[in-house]
Amino acid sequence: MPNQLPLFETDDYDFAPPTVASPVLKWAGGKKWVIDLVGKGIWGRLQRTRGRYFEPFLGGGALALWLGFSHDEPAMILGDTVKPLMELYRELVSSPGAVAFALSALAIKGVDKECYYEVRDSRPEERLQRAARMLYLNRLCFNGLYRENKKGDFNVPYGDAAYRKSVVGRKSRDAIGALFPHKGKLEAVAEALKHADLLTQDFAETLSTAGDGVVVYCFTPGASVLTDDEQYVPIEDVTVGDRLFGGRKVEKCIRRAYDGDVLRIRVQGSPFTASVTTDHPMLMIPGRSAETRQDTRAITDLAAEMRFERADSLLVGDYVLLPTVGREAPVAWNAFWPLDVAPQARGVVLREDPEALGRLIGYYAAEGHTEWRDGKPIRTVWSFGRHEPHYVKDVVALCEKLFGGLTHGNGIHVYEGCPHDTVTQIKVSSAFVARFIYALAPGKTRSTNPDERYTSRLADQLMTAPIDVQREILRGWLRGDGGTWITPERGKTKLTGTGCALMLMLQMYRLAQRCGVRPSWKWRGNGADVYFSIAEDIEALGFPTTPRKRQTCATRRFVGPYLAVRVREITRLQYAGTVYNLEVDGDHHLCVDGVISHNCDPPYDGTFDTYSAAGFGEEGQVRLADEL
Repeated sequence: MPNQLPLFETDDYDFAPPTVASPVLKWAGGKKWVIDLVGKGIWGRLQRTRGRYFEPFLGGGALALWLGFSHDEPAMILGDTVKPLMELYRELVSSPGAVAFALSALAIKGVDKECYYEVRDSRPEERLQRAARMLYLNRLCFNGLYRENKKGDFNVPYGDAAYRKSVVGRKSRDAIGALFPHKGKLEAVAEALKHADLLTQDFAETLSTAGDGVVVYCFTPGASVLTDDEQYVPIEDVTVGDRLFGGRKVEKCIRRAYDGDVLRIRVQGSPFTASVTTDHPMLMIPGRSAETRQDTRAITDLAAEMRFERADSLLVGDYVLLPTVGREAPVAWNAFWPLDVAPQARGVVLREDPEALGRLIGYYAAEGHTEWRDGKPIRTVWSFGRHEPHYVKDVVALCEKLFGGLTHGNGIHVYEGCPHDTVTQIKVSSAFVARFIYALAPGKTRSTNPDERYTSRLADQLMTAPIDVQREILRGWLRGDGGTWITPERGKTKLTGTGCALMLMLQMYRLAQRCGVRPSWKWRGNGADVYFSIAEDIEALGFPTTPRKRQTCATRRFVGPYLAVRVREITRLQYAGTVYNLEVDGDHHLCVDGVISHNCDPPYDGTFDTYSAAGFGEEGQVRLADEL
């Protein structure tokens, strides 16, 4: 037989027992990487509380194996819905040597494609043979995936040839270690799990047995999750497969009943108030020393102190981290250009200039509206104060530049004192342009229909547009719906944009974060303000400031791809109801309620202490911005 491997149990092989138990399976979403970060903290909490370790998504079991092998008799409740997986673990606990021998019998037949499919198509009746089959298929299938068809049969194809080639030409002993776990490794797993309850059941059933004193960290309903396409979605509406901030993919959605304390955390300048269970890990930096009046630490010092901490260990004055950068993609402007309007409008041609289009859309989001006839948009209108002729000229120039066939006096008209003496309006009479602009900035601010009132927003594509385009959107919006307030005697300038369409306001707040400036949020009446009070940010958006001495903004500083802002208020409340969490791939970070935290991988049963932040930037290093 080609690619033969020798039996594991021979007199020639004297494998030294491992110092720790490690996974014997390749498994998606493995937790081996977190052992160094959280293992000691979890074990320390178990020792102090005499508690139990719950893991409802066992998979490869890296953290559970480390806990079980390294320490005496931890009480562990381990579960998974994959029946062959849990059957394998139970068989390993009872007969690791027998499983090793059965696996070697399959391995000696060969590891080629023909042998793989022969084993995959087999249906062993004995549990021992099924356990060996599970191990054999897992080590040779594509990427260690586990998938079943509607009949419940394993149907993952044969794996990547590159993996098998990595062992070709090696000595037999090396080949065994590369492809299949040896007897000593299986015995270590058996030792680690000998005191564990191994349950084949849904995660909710596993967690329902947790009882008092066992917590899986979570968010309360309504928490806003930032997605990869820059939308804010209620956490209960997120589904498996969705892409969240940074492109992270949702692998599990978790919901459970909870009765205990939650923390309401308000941070400086944010529209959100985070609501989390007490042990949810938040990315943070400790606040300044009580002995100093101002935080004078350098960016490198702040980065060195960045770590995850339980929510109930946060103090007012500590820093939490907000997102800045996000995914960028060119806007398909032509996709918004209508194709079914009246023939007389077809002489209008779109001339693409992304930055000019961005600024025009910003102006429209602030001061524009669409006129309708028979349920169809026919005209686009911008309204400015009579004291803003420079903005009127800019909008006219943009329209002439972008829409071929339209000129001032021919499709583009300016009306001073209309509809009031203090207002100047620009009207573009083109169904093409009206449809185009409304598609890029849909919704209405004022309407006789209450359901349509204050529904203005930007099209989804604009939320991932290149930063130069987004900066122009912000600039146009702030010119129309904002302005600067200057106090020369104090040397301060404040740039503020205001509105009542909350979705649009949240979008502008997020655009500002993506553009590398530091927005603040203030609720007012039935609307909100997005404002900027740092001179560098105001100037970056194209507005003048008062001359003053440049200084570091100690309370709002960029640290790598995040903005560090201070915690303003923490309130502890009693809560009884449903809580939610998500498991995502990659570095397991997600942005919920505007701040960066850790997902539910792994779930902790009251064992969470602290662990350092990793995975920022390339090669696990924190990328540092220049100190401002």
